[in-house]
Amino acid sequence: MKPDLIADITIYATRDGGKAIPIISDYRCLCMKSTEPPWEGWSARMLFGGEPIHPGQRRRSGFQFLCPDAVGVLREAGRFFVWWEGSNVGGATVCAKDGSPD
Repeated sequence: MKPDLIADITIYATRDGGKAIPIISDYRCLCMKSTEPPWEGWSARMLFGGEPIHPGQRRRSGFQFLCPDAVGVLREAGRFFVWWEGSNVGGATVCAKDGSPD
């Protein structure tokens, strides 16, 4: 699977509101443009392969979106937030608009 964009993602430590368990590749999440209203978010699959991302870790990951419009919006914003079960569990900085690092 080819990612729509690549971002450096930090999964917050559990004590800071992050997940209590590691995230595995192909994890599906909601990518939000902001942590404040108005809410704008898109469903995505994280594509990083290899070892799971543990709470408190940072990793470069590809993202594949269900809605193609998300790519342009999040690329322009330059960063976005990863949500899971209604909570912000991580932050991401866009590195590339497609599967190739800049």
